[in-house]
Amino acid sequence: AYEVAPWADVLYACDFRWWKHHYEEVKRTCSSELWTVDKTAVKTYDINFVEGEPGVGLTDEPPIRHGSNSGYQAVNLVYWFGATRIILIGYDMGSFDGRTHFFGDHPEGLQVLSPWKNFIKAFMSINPSEYGIEIINCTTETNLRCFPQMSLKEALSEKSCSAR
Repeated sequence: AYEVAPWADVLYACDFRWWKHHYEEVKRTCSSELWTVDKTAVKTYDINFVEGEPGVGLTDEPPIRHGSNSGYQAVNLVYWFGATRIILIGYDMGSFDGRTHFFGDHPEGLQVLSPWKNFIKAFMSINPSEYGIEIINCTTETNLRCFPQMSLKEALSEKSCSAR
């Protein structure tokens, strides 16, 4: 998703292998704040650390909840930052047209089997109105249908993003 939105305020990835493969390109192309729960990535690269813990539900202070996937963790992170409007990019939660992710397949060494149904169940535990937030899924092909969907262009032009 960082290639689709290099201007995003925050880029989050939860594991060292991802950062090892993508860090140089991310630093070269993105203006985002970089965040992770991986202590090795923080020691190796210029990345901010946030503590994480198992479970679902959003927390307004660390530790953030894992929700079994990095996308869930990213939502909790920006909620902690005070975002009231969260736009999801690349939250496909399944395979489409033979691709394992919206961007295609992960490079060699980064492939993992994703338990999509567990991920979706975790997201379904979030009731945005309970937290005073809006979550919009701007992923074109997606199995994550518990949040309103629209194009990224529509979401960005509809109203500006704000904080609580």
